[in-house]
Amino acid sequence: MLEHITIPRGRIELAADLHLPDSADSAAPLRAVVLSTPGSSVKEQIGANYASRLAARGIAVLVLDPAHQGQSGGEPRDLEDPYRRGEDISYAIDALTTTPGIDSQRIGVLGICAGGGYAVHTARTDHRIKAVGTVVPGNMGTSFRSFQPDGPAAALDALADARTEEARSGEMARVNWLPDTLEDAAATGLTDIDTTQAITYYRTERGGNEHSTSPPAPPRVEPALGLGRRLLPRQRSTCTCLSDRTPSQSAAKDVRSDDRTSDELAEPPGPGLGRHPRHSAHADPDRGQDRNAALAG
Repeated sequence: MLEHITIPRGRIELAADLHLPDSADSAAPLRAVVLSTPGSSVKEQIGANYASRLAARGIAVLVLDPAHQGQSGGEPRDLEDPYRRGEDISYAIDALTTTPGIDSQRIGVLGICAGGGYAVHTARTDHRIKAVGTVVPGNMGTSFRSFQPDGPAAALDALADARTEEARSGEMARVNWLPDTLEDAAATGLTDIDTTQAITYYRTERGGNEHSTSPPAPPRVEPALGLGRRLLPRQRSTCTCLSDRTPSQSAAKDVRSDDRTSDELAEPPGPGLGRHPRHSAHADPDRGQDRNAALAG
């Protein structure tokens, strides 16, 4: 069962879908999960895949378009700001705690790719989150810092100049996060599996959506460059689902904290159980269903 709702977020509203079990017993409050989607991925894409499957297992799932993206409000459009993404999760929890039939003491968060980093970052301070699950999580701070050939300090200097120019001209520069075709990617030297599988999902009928914000996006990377290295919350039940590929494992281990007390890093045990390339994992949650089931326990 699917309900379209709006979530107040200051002066704007967030567009969200609440996935409910079809056979929910109204007398028993439901466990609930906020689903934190990958960067620039809207609620009808990967988030809906996971949400519908968790709902079929008796868990209410709230998946939303981040502020500035999809059908949610906010200017400038298509902004990807790690700290605002984290706040979106807390606003979603606000909505769940005021929804009849939801057990406000049994709310977790499931984050995918960049959404995994946002999920654990938010759970550090929002103690309404009782469990954290991630699928091939990424630390956007580490990711963006690694993209800067002259280092993050030089990048921030250049970004400061660019933002000043934008303020003076009134025009915001935009950058395409992902090539439109495999041929375009190859022409720019992007042949890694993460990029190619993202293209075959987001840029095709398989995963494309009219509200998708994954093509052009403002290069507001200053917040991401400053995002902390250690993200994982303490005293929280957590489960991390990995790909068997080294980049995925490195990214996931980077979001773990050395001083954790109750987290689990779920290494893939063998073919057919959680062993999947990053974007295949995103699109096909049943391939890692045992890991997602950790939220149901």
